[in-house]
Amino acid sequence: MATEEIEWGKGSIRSRDDILKIPDIKSGFRVLDQCGLSKKGLRSLDDIKKLLVDFLDKNGNISSVHHEESYQQSLTGIQKATEDDKFHREKLVEYYNHVNNFYQSLPKEFQLDLGQIFPDIETSLKKRPEELRTNECTILVAGEIAAGKSSFINLMLGIDLLPTSQLPCTATVCEIRRAGDRKEAIVYPKSGDSGKVPHLQPALIDLSSEKGKKTLKDLISQVDDNDDCNIDRIEIYWPLTVLEEGIVIVDTPGIGRGNLTTQYLQRYLKNSFGFIYIINSTNAGGVQKGRLQTLLRQVVNSAGVEGFNPESTMFVINRWDQIGEQDKEILSSEIWNKLRDVYPGLREDQLFFVSITEAQKALLLGTKLENHAMLQKGLEKLFPDSLRNRLKEYYRWMATVIKRSLYSLKMARVNTVLDKEKMETELDQISKQMDKIQHNAENSIATLRENFKTEVSMVKMNVLELLRSKEFEEDMMRWTERDCPRGKDEKKVCREIEDRISDRLAILINGWESQQCIVRNIKQKVIKYFKRDFQLMEDQLLKVEAVLLGGDTGLVRNLHESMRAQQPATRFSKTKSKQSKGTKEEFAHSVKGLGGAIASAGGIDIKDKLVKSTFKKYLCKEGFEISLMQEATALFLESLSHSKELDKNIYNLFSRFTKEIDQVAKMMPEFLKADKEMIKLLRSQMQDADKNLKEILPDLLRKGRSLQGEVDIFYVENIMKFDYELEDLEWDRSKPRLGKGSFADVYLAKIIKGMPEPVPVALKVCRDSTAAGTVTDILLEDATLRTLKHDNIIKYYGATYKPKGDRTKAQSNWIMIMEVCEMTLKEVFLNGEEDVNPGKFESESSQQVNAMKQMSKYAVQMCSGLGYLHEKGFVHRDLKLENVLVRKDGVVKLTDVGLAKPQVDISATMAGSPVYMAPEVLKPSQPYDYKADIYSLAIVTWEMWYGVDAADHISVVLFGSIQDQVSRGLRPSLSMKTKPGKDIEELICRSWSNNPKERPDISEHEKFFRRFL
Repeated sequence: MATEEIEWGKGSIRSRDDILKIPDIKSGFRVLDQCGLSKKGLRSLDDIKKLLVDFLDKNGNISSVHHEESYQQSLTGIQKATEDDKFHREKLVEYYNHVNNFYQSLPKEFQLDLGQIFPDIETSLKKRPEELRTNECTILVAGEIAAGKSSFINLMLGIDLLPTSQLPCTATVCEIRRAGDRKEAIVYPKSGDSGKVPHLQPALIDLSSEKGKKTLKDLISQVDDNDDCNIDRIEIYWPLTVLEEGIVIVDTPGIGRGNLTTQYLQRYLKNSFGFIYIINSTNAGGVQKGRLQTLLRQVVNSAGVEGFNPESTMFVINRWDQIGEQDKEILSSEIWNKLRDVYPGLREDQLFFVSITEAQKALLLGTKLENHAMLQKGLEKLFPDSLRNRLKEYYRWMATVIKRSLYSLKMARVNTVLDKEKMETELDQISKQMDKIQHNAENSIATLRENFKTEVSMVKMNVLELLRSKEFEEDMMRWTERDCPRGKDEKKVCREIEDRISDRLAILINGWESQQCIVRNIKQKVIKYFKRDFQLMEDQLLKVEAVLLGGDTGLVRNLHESMRAQQPATRFSKTKSKQSKGTKEEFAHSVKGLGGAIASAGGIDIKDKLVKSTFKKYLCKEGFEISLMQEATALFLESLSHSKELDKNIYNLFSRFTKEIDQVAKMMPEFLKADKEMIKLLRSQMQDADKNLKEILPDLLRKGRSLQGEVDIFYVENIMKFDYELEDLEWDRSKPRLGKGSFADVYLAKIIKGMPEPVPVALKVCRDSTAAGTVTDILLEDATLRTLKHDNIIKYYGATYKPKGDRTKAQSNWIMIMEVCEMTLKEVFLNGEEDVNPGKFESESSQQVNAMKQMSKYAVQMCSGLGYLHEKGFVHRDLKLENVLVRKDGVVKLTDVGLAKPQVDISATMAGSPVYMAPEVLKPSQPYDYKADIYSLAIVTWEMWYGVDAADHISVVLFGSIQDQVSRGLRPSLSMKTKPGKDIEELICRSWSNNPKERPDISEHEKFFRRFL
């Protein structure tokens, strides 16, 4: 209801919402007159509104609703989440006990192998269950000075304990916990080494009185003359009705308090599973990008790649009522763009635009603003996500221990069936290879470190040269009156001036850097070095371990990815060392911030006598603001020339891009050492393999797989958060399926949630319910698809599930949501137009040339996608025309990488279609690598040339088993009319050679077909 439409006092005020719309005191007095109420003693509009609320309550027009009761009603989801969390933690404790029992049942040699990868594994297996029983879930609240953090927490929890009137309010960390009827605070002073007052004992404050509350607020905001605080932290215990036990809210000092804030954040970020950041929308566009970027980088890096969960994050944009209606749309878009640039995985529904002050006033009147209600819904989602984030970390560590155990057991089992003499020879060769790999790794890493230091030194020299240039100084000095902060408080004005100088400096340097491409050039050098040296080493290592494992590179890759996710010492991500189109955005995000790194190294020391006198001289005079800004700018630039932080900041910025150097340095010896120990184990076991290992290994493998399946099922049903619900999809199940695979059916549907318009997708619906025997393979395929981002790999949108009856995840059918394509290459080349098969035309005729161009158009894209898979360390294993999809626009998409197949021994069964399989794949216990895909590609190329199904063609001449015939050289005929040219015939023959070493790489295939385009 618009203000002018309200007929004050004629019965139109029927609710608190109507009272909230009274615009000013004059209108309020008019309402009081018309209601027959006295104005005596009323001094503000809030006083008038409170009187009107009381009047309406007494006359029965509306009922009083206390805001804590309102909170309790709206946050019932949190209670359910914490109850579930308690149950899930108890179940995880049970599984940890099972894993510990499994570990204890392993032979000593296998326990030593696990100890190489997981230092103190026995201690961890006992300590982690204890943490699950008692560990708290911390949600960190941060924001810039005066953004309204404390007010937000008071509003969120329905309390009035944190100070909100001083500036800044919070000078120390406050940990807030729910505690029955307990109302007290424990104050912990800083230690004698770092605090001003040594060896003080914690102090207890009784909060049941107003005096105690005031004492608490004073201590929270108390600082000394040096703007420092003697208190380490304050624990607050209160009978909160809106916070469940186990969730701890941590309020931190405002960003901008220097090293103090950084120390607090580093301490709490590692153990925080939820993150809330408060933004002041009235402060220079809301987002101070340099500071925010630094903070959010700490958030992401402290949690680690797997620990970081962008879903358990909220951004609260405060003081939204002070932004004009005409500016809100522009400002909200600007804030969103800035946050998205510096925070990976952020969604728009994680931003909440509110006025905390107005929300508090509304609560006092017993009502709730719309944007406040939306904020509460966000909190209802944040708390469960934070609890889930914690559970996920404990699950991942446990699951990785099981995977490594199975890896070691399987290696041992495969090698027990090998000929002992052959095994001894192979072990000798592997040992020599490992020594060579380790030597090369150490030399390469040392060289890369030195090159990196040289590059960083050059950056510093270039930056200092820029800072000393006349043109740069002139740009820095161009201040206007609008740029100049005003006030009489020297410290406050100095801080504001420092911020504005920093912002301008960062913008100018970033613009200069963008033109010079300094950061990008360093990044490209590092990437090139990794591609050249480290890629080679990792491929070698994968091959070595594949030999030990009987060729199952999928298990090796799965193990390595899990290791990197869990351990800082072994978390070297291939997505960063092997760049592709899919990872460019991640690197583009990383290179921003040279300006911020330089700007944060400078400063203005207000304690300096010269600086202090300069500020006093100008602050006491009108019209000298620009002069002050220029003086301050000169002081700031001068501080950079002798700043001790400059080197460190530049190095830290670039170390973000090259952190893999140290991680590889730690990873390589760990893996090599563990595998060397495994070789020793295998040698010792050769003497009694038949007697010992053949008896115990099958039972241990069975128990390990069963345990892994149980743990993974628990994760899927209780911890994992699916990307979509069925309600988010438009799926007409009455329509026929698009296709049928070995384990799943494919249907057409649309995503209708979170998209500007419905997006057509293909649903790959598993026929059988998710069970312990299949869930591990499904999770592996899901995780793999999420890492594959390439124009010629099928796009993966995520997963959902089809519940069985009770609409829970238990015993549900897993559904993968993928990009939809209209046809397959089999339909194009075997069932389509004849003009696409070059072998159906006379040699060198115009029709054959055109057909070859058509064939090459598809082949190049297929090779590009396959090459990307090989770079990422994957072997497709089931390449055939049916598994190459084609969109309407002619774009080729590889699908079905084979990871969803049961991970049985390659020595026992085969993955893929026999006619496309390389000889080494068809042989029992024979290891293979990406060269197996090259063999399949040769068969596919033959089919595209002739337009004939290879399986039908070979079945006519096949006598005996296909394994024997292929090993003896049986291949599709190249003598049919019309034969391929010599160049393509040679390529096909080399590619389906019995010897994998003679087959060319995928890059040679791609270059060959590009000639025709």
